[in-house]
Amino acid sequence: MIAAIALLVVAGCATHDAAPVSPAARAPFCLGADISTLADVERHGGVYLDGDKPGDALAVFMKHGWTCFRLRLWVDPRNGVNGLEYTTKLARRIKDAGAALMLDVHYSDWWADPQKQNKAAAWAHLDFEALVDQTRTYTAQVIRPLKDAGATPDFVQVGNEITGGMLWPDGQVKVPVSTVKVFEGDVKVIAPPGPYDDAAQWGRFLRLLNAGIAGSVPPPLPRITSASSFTSTAAAAGA
Repeated sequence: MIAAIALLVVAGCATHDAAPVSPAARAPFCLGADISTLADVERHGGVYLDGDKPGDALAVFMKHGWTCFRLRLWVDPRNGVNGLEYTTKLARRIKDAGAALMLDVHYSDWWADPQKQNKAAAWAHLDFEALVDQTRTYTAQVIRPLKDAGATPDFVQVGNEITGGMLWPDGQVKVPVSTVKVFEGDVKVIAPPGPYDDAAQWGRFLRLLNAGIAGSVPPPLPRITSASSFTSTAAAAGA
């Protein structure tokens, strides 16, 4: 099924002309990491060193070969960190440095991962059709201000670590229990709502995924899906 998702994402990119991307994103291989907390770390006094010399974090990373940086986006985080305003400022900094930008849209107010995929609190009352519309609309609404700020993402990751689906319970699917990012105790098993219909739940999951993809165009951007139980990045398209 993950392979099917990969093909679906590739198809979504292939139907549009490629959007302009940064030179770093056009490279045959991207090296980097998620630096979503960088501005918050610096605000609390964090210093980045190259050897024993302090320097701008992005300059240090890029000096040592990094070309791409990922930023996660939460809908309404309690302290603003990883919200749209915070992320837009850091995204502009990445683009100004000449690096490629990957936007990781969680569709949640907090972490979305194999153990939890809680939809944003403001969306809790939405029925499924409204949730599909909101997923598409929200994706477009967050990319627009990034573009206006001169920080259009080079890649958009639709959902984060969506091994068991996204926007639970609406888009939740049954998969083998994941122990990814479980550091103590047993995995807490969260079952999809019953009676469970596997084909129907996968269909709902894919509708939500496609809604996120649709929200990223125009401009058409390379999309990525992430499924931690299988691999850190399950599918990359359009690069």
